[in-house]
Amino acid sequence: MSPDLPGAIAARDRMLAISADPDLSREAKLFALCLLAYLVDPQRNNGDRQRSWTQAVGEMMDPPDSNVRRVYRPSQVVRAVIADDIPRYEIPYSRGRCPVPKTRGKNAGKPCGRYPAHHWIDRDPQTGEATEVGYCRDHYNPQAEQRAQDRVQQWKANGEPVPAANKGGVLARHFNTDWAKLYAWADPGRQPLPDGKAPTPPRPRLTLIRGQADVNHAGPGLVDDHRAPALRAVGGTGARGWMS
Repeated sequence: MSPDLPGAIAARDRMLAISADPDLSREAKLFALCLLAYLVDPQRNNGDRQRSWTQAVGEMMDPPDSNVRRVYRPSQVVRAVIADDIPRYEIPYSRGRCPVPKTRGKNAGKPCGRYPAHHWIDRDPQTGEATEVGYCRDHYNPQAEQRAQDRVQQWKANGEPVPAANKGGVLARHFNTDWAKLYAWADPGRQPLPDGKAPTPPRPRLTLIRGQADVNHAGPGLVDDHRAPALRAVGGTGARGWMS
């Protein structure tokens, strides 16, 4: 069989895009590269159609004698990676310092800069966006804290609007599949948020479509109420170009 040069080039481009994506965590990047390898090499399953793609990819992610494999099944590792990539809003973490300007000395007018002794979360009543606020002991402002509490009450009165996602949704840049179903399988109790962070790399050409469903075991703290859809590559995107 002649090599599929366009497919090999496409797979290489996807590998480079995954490797260069700064928003992928170490675990998500490893998962994405292993999933790509699985998709472009249908022989990895050796014709065993009882073996799920989550099992196959999870086995590729860690050695058989690793601590991870001693504790978790391969499909549990895959489930955890996908659950961690569900689009969501997280309050931006801040190692904030006291922002009150100094009034004396050579640094007058510059922020105080000391670590906060009093801190709280300020919510935008209209959008729900949150900001960490903190003041040192000398500059603590009870009126500012009260205003923040009032804004939280206004936010609750407005129905607790949730901002657009600022975390997760990164794997969808590289693989086109029914992510809503995969998210529901990975964590049935979490609802993905829309409008996540815009992708950094170009959108991929690797396409996944649902095939026969496979059953996987539940991971720690997760209820296995959904099945992970089986995946297959289409359009000759692998090193040989294939469909299963």
